Amino acid sequence: MSIRSLRRFWLAMMLWAVTSSAAHAQWILDYTVRYDAAGQQTGKPGEPRGPDTLVSEKVTWRVQQEVRGTLNYTQKVRGAVASNMPDKNNEQRYDSWISRAGSAGTPAWMKLDAEEVMDSAVRLGKADGEGAGELNRERAGKFGRVEHLRTRIALSAEGPAAARLNNPFMQIDRVDGKLHFEPPAIDVDPAQMRSTTQKVVRMDKPAAAGEWDAGDARVQRTTAQLKLPPLPVQVFDMPSDAQSFDATRTLDLPGPTGGKATITIALRRAGAAAASVAAGSTLASTPGTTAANAPAAASVPASAPAATAAAATGPTASAAGTARAKPNCPPAPTGAADGAATGAAAGAEVGGKVLGGGYGRQVGSAIGGVLGALGGAAKKDEPVPDCPR
Repeated sequence: MSIRSLRRFWLAMMLWAVTSSAAHAQWILDYTVRYDAAGQQTGKPGEPRGPDTLVSEKVTWRVQQEVRGTLNYTQKVRGAVASNMPDKNNEQRYDSWISRAGSAGTPAWMKLDAEEVMDSAVRLGKADGEGAGELNRERAGKFGRVEHLRTRIALSAEGPAAARLNNPFMQIDRVDGKLHFEPPAIDVDPAQMRSTTQKVVRMDKPAAAGEWDAGDARVQRTTAQLKLPPLPVQVFDMPSDAQSFDATRTLDLPGPTGGKATITIALRRAGAAAASVAAGSTLASTPGTTAANAPAAASVPASAPAATAAAATGPTASAAGTARAKPNCPPAPTGAADGAATGAAAGAEVGGKVLGGGYGRQVGSAIGGVLGALGGAAKKDEPVPDCPR
C-alpha cells in the first residue's frame, strides 16, 4: 500500500468514526404502493379534426403498477415540515424528517404493465392554408373516404432498481397525535423501461384484430397517463409515544386515467421492532385505513421476562447479578472479540470504498479489527474487593 493510499484510508476511518452515528436514519419506513387503473373514452362524431371530420373514436387503457422500497429519514427538520401547521416552529411539538438519498433518489423494486389502444375513423377533407399543398397531394383520390387508424402503446418494467423514490418528508405532531406522510414521487429508470408502439392505417374499413403495419410506428399518446401520478400528503392518527406504526389506505385518484392506489407503510424508529410484531394481531381499523400502533413499552416482546428468568439460572448468572448489585463494582466488559468484529466490518466497508476491490476490503477489515479490539478490550484497573473478575 502506498503512503498516499494509507493516508486516505486513515482519513476515511476517522471521518467514519465521527459521522457514522449521525448519518444513521432515525426513522425507517417500508413503503408499498399498488396502482390499478382501467377505462375508456369515446369521441363525439362530427367533431372537426383538422381538415377532417371525426366518424368514431374509442380509447381504452389499463395500468398495473407496484412499487416497494425502504425510506431512511436522516435529515432532521426543526419544527413542522408540512405546510399550514399551527405553531410551526415548535421543535418540542413536531418531530420532522426528510429522507435524503441524493439527486438520484432511493432505488426501489417496481413492476409496471400498462397499455393504451386507440381506434379512430375520420372522413378525409381537403386542407387549406400554409403547407396544405403537400398534404393534399398525399391524399389525392382519397377525399371523402374514411380512414381508419389504430395505435397501441405498451410500457413494461420489472426489477429491484427499476424505480427511484424521491426525497419525501414525514412529520409527527406530538400534540394532535398525527403522522403526516408524503408519498414519494416515483421515477422509472429509462434504461429498464421497455416500450412498444404499433400502428395500422386502412381505408374504408378497419384493420383486422392483431394486424399492424411494419416499420417504426410514431404514436402520440392521447389520454391516459400510464404510470402512477403523484399522491397527496396522507395524515394518520398515531400516538405520540409510538415507536412503530403500520397503516394501509386506498385512494381514489382523480384525472383522466383515474384508478385506485393502495399504499402500505411500516414506520419504525431505528432499533425498534415493527408495529405488527410489537402489537401482535391487534389492529385499530377505520374506514379505508388499518393501523397498528406500538408504544415504546409495547416494543418489548412478551417472552422477555421468561427469557430473563431462564438466563438467571445459568452458571454465571448469580455472580453477574451480585456484581451488578454492588455499587462499586464495574460493569462486566463486553470483550475485545465484539469490538474486533464490529471494527472489522466497518473497516472492510471503508477500505472497499477508499482503496477499491477485495484488496481494500481485506486491508480495511484487518485495521478495523485491530482498532475495534483495542477499543473493546477491558482496561487493567485495580480490582474491586468482592467483585467477580
